[in-house]
Amino acid sequence: MAKSKTSYGEGNKPDKKRKPRGPAERTKILGAFDRSDYSEEQFYDKLVMMAMTEDDSFALKELLIRMDPIKKSVMPYVDFSFKSKSSPTERVGQIIDAAASSKIPPDIAVLFIQAVKYACDIEESTELKDRIEALEELAK
Repeated sequence: MAKSKTSYGEGNKPDKKRKPRGPAERTKILGAFDRSDYSEEQFYDKLVMMAMTEDDSFALKELLIRMDPIKKSVMPYVDFSFKSKSSPTERVGQIIDAAASSKIPPDIAVLFIQAVKYACDIEESTELKDRIEALEELAK
């Protein structure tokens, strides 16, 4: 990992006077269970009973989310003919053709076109870096 002015090292160490972190919230809650008449299992039993009453839709929603979490949406897999060794302009044309012929969704086509642009930006930056290094060598 690259070192920066804010990286910890010989000349930059954390302040020893700062307040240490306290216990995590779960640890505090479990400590409260130990000090009370409730166990963790009894708490969950009570939570389920509260969720089953008609008055508490919040507890029911929380239990359902924990039992079956909402799935994260993911981009669909796409398969289309693509010549990756072609020029950036030709690659973008291939992507637009695939979107126009309904082989890939338009929003996925936009992502692919952005990826081609980023690849071009990276290539341009690399070429500029190499040229600057070559000029610095000549200047020596």
